[in-house]
Parts: sequence; C-alpha cells; structure tokens
Amino acid sequence: MSDAKKDPLPLAAQLTKGIESVDLHEFAGGIAQEMATLPQIRVGRKWYTTAQILTVLIPLGFVAGLCVVAFAQQIRTIPQVQAFIQEYPGTGRFSHPVQSGFPWWLRYQHYLNLFFMLLMIRSGLQILADHPRLYLDGGCTPGREWFRLRRPVPKDRVWTAKDDTLALPKWLGLPGLRHSIGLARWWHFSLDTLWVLNGIVFYILLFSTDQWMRLIPQSWDIIPNAVSTAIQYASFDFHPRSRCFNTMVCK
Repeated sequence: MSDAKKDPLPLAAQLTKGIESVDLHEFAGGIAQEMATLPQIRVGRKWYTTAQILTVLIPLGFVAGLCVVAFAQQIRTIPQVQAFIQEYPGTGRFSHPVQSGFPWWLRYQHYLNLFFMLLMIRSGLQILADHPRLYLDGGCTPGREWFRLRRPVPKDRVWTAKDDTLALPKWLGLPGLRHSIGLARWWHFSLDTLWVLNGIVFYILLFSTDQWMRLIPQSWDIIPNAVSTAIQYASFDFHPRSRCFNTMVCK
C-alpha cells in the first residue's frame, strides 16, 4: 500500500497546543490528578456512603409517600373535608389578569438566571473540592468532619492542603482540575455579580410594568384553594372541575 493510501494521522495528533492549554504534568507543581469519591456522610461515629444512604432513604420515602396517600384518601371520606373541597376546588384565576402576556425580557432573564445558577453551582463544587470536607465547628480538626468527598486524613505522614485537593469530572466541576481554587473563585464570584445584576434588572422591569400583578392574589381564597389542591393531589382523586380544560364543559 502506498503512503498516499495510508490512513491520515488522527485529528488529535495533528493539533498543536494553544498558549493557554493546561499541561497536567506541570499544573500546580505537577500534582497528580486524583478524582473525588462519591459523597460520604458521618452519623455519630460511623461513615455512610451515598449508596448506603440511598438504600435507606428511597424505601423510607416510598413508605412515607404511601402513608401520605392513605391519609389523604382517608380524610377525603370526612363530610366536612368533602364540603371544603367542593367550596374551594382549587380551580380558577387567583391573580390579577395581565394583558401584556409574557414579554421577551421575562423569558430570557429566566434562562439567564438558570444559566448563571448552574455555573455558580459547578464552580462552587470546585471550591469545595479544594478542601472536600465540611465541619460543624470552626476548628476543622481532621476526623471531625461530617461530610467528605475523599478518604480520611492519613495519620502516618504530613498532610497538606495541596494533598487534600481533588479533581472533579469536567461536566461537573468548573474548571474541574485539581488545586484550581483560584480559577474556581474567579468563575464563582464573576457569575455571582452577573446573577445579581440580572436580578436587579429583572425587578426593575417587573415593577415598572404590569407583570408584578401576577404575584399579587386577588383574594385570600388562594390559601384554602391551595390546601384543597394539596389534598386532591395527595389522594390522587381530583375534583371534577379540576379535570376540565374548558370551563364550558364543567357546567
């Protein structure tokens, strides 16, 4: 086979490193990248992994949900509760009508709010990964933490803050590299500023237009209707008027 017919080099082999590329063999003094473990929580003196916690919480949550449904269905048999749901079915309009609909700025600022919050969470997790332990006191004594993302602090050697840092998956942590708290803080506080500015602009536009009326209920009936709706959802038995999409059919 001639050289012309040979497969070309993979794309990754043809690319050259950029000026701002990170060499993990040199980054942070050549400290090796060590990935975080799944969260562990201490209860008393015993540590529990995420899998152990979920093994307990999921069945408990399922049983608690069944108890709530059974309780809600039972109180639905009480005549006073039936009369209450009949009077307050949880349907209808409870806020003042807004004629302007949903303007473009309201939609885009909700998207920006979610976008900034996701990046703040990612960079916040990266800050936590620089010292992946949470304490209930100010001493931060090894062994006193109640939450951690790595093994206990070893007692047979000197353990520094650089040793305790961890790397996170790139899709989770921002930037994800081990011992990059400076970059993580830059991302975190820059996004905090943008998030606050977005909120200030949002409230200015909210109260300078008629959109604020969506937040103000027309009457206190919203409270008993909310309670009625909660009972109906919990019992999986909705009021007949709640099943209607067209008010003309509900008559």
